[in-house]
Amino acid sequence: QRVTSGAKDAFAPIEEAIATEFLPALFDMPPEEIAPHRALLSLSVRRAGLGIPIPTDTAERCHGTSLASTRPLIDSLLSGEPLDLHNYLRMTGDKRRKAAAERQEYEEEVFQALLLLLPHSTKRRLNRVKEAGTWLSTMPNLLNGTVLTAEEFRDSLRLRYGFAPARLPSHCDGCASRFNVEHALSCKKGGLVLLCHNDVAGEWHDLCAKALTPSVVSN
Repeated sequence: QRVTSGAKDAFAPIEEAIATEFLPALFDMPPEEIAPHRALLSLSVRRAGLGIPIPTDTAERCHGTSLASTRPLIDSLLSGEPLDLHNYLRMTGDKRRKAAAERQEYEEEVFQALLLLLPHSTKRRLNRVKEAGTWLSTMPNLLNGTVLTAEEFRDSLRLRYGFAPARLPSHCDGCASRFNVEHALSCKKGGLVLLCHNDVAGEWHDLCAKALTPSVVSN
């Protein structure tokens, strides 16, 4: 995209693979259910997306930024004139920052345009997830407990975009009511709330044992 002009159509097969194979596998959902959300998923994590751009849309912008950044180098090669390296590096830095600012502005415009088409509850959820995407950009690390299983990742991804997690039981194991995400987070008899409490207690116990001595810490 950066070195060849007019390459937009060449990236159509890549976008087709992303839309029909990669994203459905990522969400474990049919392509037709993911398709309406493709524009949102192309935005950065800070704009409630996944940072998976649409390559057919980014080709011209990437080429234009690259051409503007390398213009002094091209002119120097063609004319044989010496290149002022200091000014060249400063100029390319300015161009990159300008391109990043323009991309952020463009993404914000797309995000706001998408919000206009959505119901109020969905707007609220998307505005919340803009501030809650760190887990998507954090490097998995066993020591820090940031490693997710494939099922945990997919369930978190589904919840981020308002889909129900896969393979939920039909009824609650505690009260036998019909089971959904809202019920799982509020039922006082089922195992999920107790499990969350135990997870927090276990994490607190581990931190206290590291700060003090394990023998003086108890659950």
